[in-house]
Amino acid sequence: MSHPDYVAVAYGEPRVPGGRRPDLYIGPSRFGTLEVLATITPSDGVHIFHAMPLRETTRLTTGARLTTGTNPTTTGYEDEEPPNHDENT
Repeated sequence: MSHPDYVAVAYGEPRVPGGRRPDLYIGPSRFGTLEVLATITPSDGVHIFHAMPLRETTRLTTGARLTTGTNPTTTGYEDEEPPNHDENT
């Protein structure tokens, strides 16, 4: 989360009724490229509830695409037009 290559704000639905929509972070780690879902609330701080190796389905739904890189743990992403995840707007 500290050096993301791609961030999708308000990605997905809230995990608790009335809660904030989580943000998605995609970026490098010493374990490979990760997808991280977290909610950030000024009064409560950061709540990470999902962290795992980047899935192809997540990469495709975000519009993030791989850039050329030789080290899979440091491969970056370039964002294109991200899809609208809020169907109400």
